[in-house]
Amino acid sequence: EATAASDPSGVEYYFECVAGAGNDSGWQDSTLYQDTGLLPLTDYTYTVTARDLSAAQNMTIASAPTVGRTASDVNILLPSNGGLLESFTSEYSGGYGAALLTDGILNQNGWASVAAPSFPQEFVYSFTNGNDATLDAATIHGGLAEGQWFTKDVEVWTSADGTNFTLAGNETLLATALDSVSIPLNGVRAKKDKLSVTRGYGGTYVELAEFEVYGTA
Repeated sequence: EATAASDPSGVEYYFECVAGAGNDSGWQDSTLYQDTGLLPLTDYTYTVTARDLSAAQNMTIASAPTVGRTASDVNILLPSNGGLLESFTSEYSGGYGAALLTDGILNQNGWASVAAPSFPQEFVYSFTNGNDATLDAATIHGGLAEGQWFTKDVEVWTSADGTNFTLAGNETLLATALDSVSIPLNGVRAKKDKLSVTRGYGGTYVELAEFEVYGTA
């Protein structure tokens, strides 16, 4: 929120995100700006500038930066929060099932594919009672991967109708234990989402510890 400025010609405000990869507001009449599509539990820093609406558009200097931290959304893929695994490509028997991707444990070997898997390995999820959800961010945790079966490239897809999927983003995990990556989902409304593993680091298997999607369902 900016301190209101005054000018006979009127005033506009511009909020700029200067740290944290948030979004700028563009010039607007309101002294209030609410950014959206941000990651949970993340710091974002903003300044605000005002200008009058005269032909000269005289502008103030930017304000001192202000830091805000986003709140923690709910991981809506946890079964306890209504998440449901609809389908998956493969899983290795003996305690490496696909259900481990949403058991809330980040530092484990977790899910493993079958030997010499085809790609992509995909996991499709729906939300509470099959309802639409607002998706803010996804995080994929590589886990321990038994020190060798590391996943490399991952994608997150969303579906508004439950059938057709749109790529939301992709990331690359490192071949190290407990690496994780996050993909902004920018408040998209979706009926389902999909995790896709498109490549590993050349081992016989690929493994992941956890897939989290934060939002509201």
